[in-house]
Amino acid sequence: MKFLSSIIAMILILSCEQKFETDIPNIKPALVINSLFCPDSLFRVHLSENFSRFDDLWKGEIAENATIQLFEEGNYIQNLVYKGNGNYFSADFKPEAGNEYKITVSSIGFDTVIASSKVPETVPISIINSETYSDPDDPFFEHISFRVNIDDPDTENYYYFFVNELNKKYNRPDIEIKNTFFEVNDPVIGNFRNELGATYFLFTDKSFNENNFRFDVKSPYDLKWKMIYFNLVNLSQEMYLYLETYDRDYNSIEFIAEPVRIYSNIKGGRGIFAGYNLSRDSIYFPGNL
Repeated sequence: MKFLSSIIAMILILSCEQKFETDIPNIKPALVINSLFCPDSLFRVHLSENFSRFDDLWKGEIAENATIQLFEEGNYIQNLVYKGNGNYFSADFKPEAGNEYKITVSSIGFDTVIASSKVPETVPISIINSETYSDPDDPFFEHISFRVNIDDPDTENYYYFFVNELNKKYNRPDIEIKNTFFEVNDPVIGNFRNELGATYFLFTDKSFNENNFRFDVKSPYDLKWKMIYFNLVNLSQEMYLYLETYDRDYNSIEFIAEPVRIYSNIKGGRGIFAGYNLSRDSIYFPGNL
């Protein structure tokens, strides 16, 4: 999904910046796995080698000669194929919602690595209505407020909400969808997070489980000629825990706050292997708004 590329890139970068305690002088070399997967894409695993606990994980040597086996619900599916730059892909296999996936990774000189995660079901998001409002601090155009609904199921869910836009004024093929900032004032959603150029909201359904949850989203700028996308990512628990712990560590004050161990579900290695699923709704505002 092209419009998700910036979000996925941000998460992959974050998963390569994990921090570890400094009370142990040495650590065994480890494989670093970065893999996020959803039903509309082939499996992709980025694999690198980390030789010291002080190495920059993002700059680790790529692992070219590993064997990566993929399993679905405990059943062997296939070996992933190396395509260069540390990236291994499934040949034609795509994950399905509701299923659990596992990989085993072996490479000479490293312990075998195991990781597993489930692909959540999609959770519908919809725009119920929109209305204009005036902002005395910015009277030159009409602002718009949206009422958004999440059709939350009877399961424990972890959400990542973000908004992006496409400017259609010139209808040029080189103009891409970009992440953008909208205001959300709701205690359940919490404060927005803005890391490495991505603005998003991270929350759970503990306070509204199995109910329709509605909240308001406000635009702080002119929307003429723009297609606005409201995106709800239903995260696996592994992906949520990774993002939540990274956020706490990212916003801690170095040398003052206690260090945060960033979550990883890689047994025998480092990184993240996690499933997610996406739903979205959109609305277009013509130039004569």
